[in-house]
Amino acid sequence: MMFNKIIRYKKLDSTNSLLSNLVRDEKIKDNLVIVADFQTKGRGQIEKKWYSEENKNLLFSIYIKPDNVSINQKSYFNIITSLAIIYSLKKFIKTSSIEIKSPNDILVDGRKISGILIETSIFKRKIKSLVIGVGININQKVFPFKENNPISMFQILKHNVDRNLILNLFLEFFSDLFVYFKNKDYDYLDNKYKYYLREF
Repeated sequence: MMFNKIIRYKKLDSTNSLLSNLVRDEKIKDNLVIVADFQTKGRGQIEKKWYSEENKNLLFSIYIKPDNVSINQKSYFNIITSLAIIYSLKKFIKTSSIEIKSPNDILVDGRKISGILIETSIFKRKIKSLVIGVGININQKVFPFKENNPISMFQILKHNVDRNLILNLFLEFFSDLFVYFKNKDYDYLDNKYKYYLREF
């Protein structure tokens, strides 16, 4: 597995912000996972906010320092992340349709259950580092906002789900899918992504 170190926080402004600051200050050498029970300033794509009830959902970011990866290959990290989320959810959600809404949303029956935020550091057209933020609605029962028509695993399954179990599944699937990328099996990843991609 790619990730041997997980750091957990009760509260953070943003897992992506913390990791990005550590990267900027050159305080990280190995792949790392940051998890928070609550984010005060959770971020989504294009500076959108990510709202999550405390201690209910899975909020985390991963840091990767890829080896000699071109900026043109950045999209594969979105593909790998999306598929890892879907495969993790499918371990529990058997009867609903799970799809990708490009570029960064995962939908269950047309409702948003997860979002992705990828931030890169580039040097000479190579990806120097990646911070990938993921939010997955796990045990939240009610959402006080209508944007993106959110849904949680609890609302689908009618019972709580262990957030750590979902995190571990994700990290395992991500690590397995990353092997296809390292082996340059891009067709495999492209085809799997297209299978789940919802056209709008």
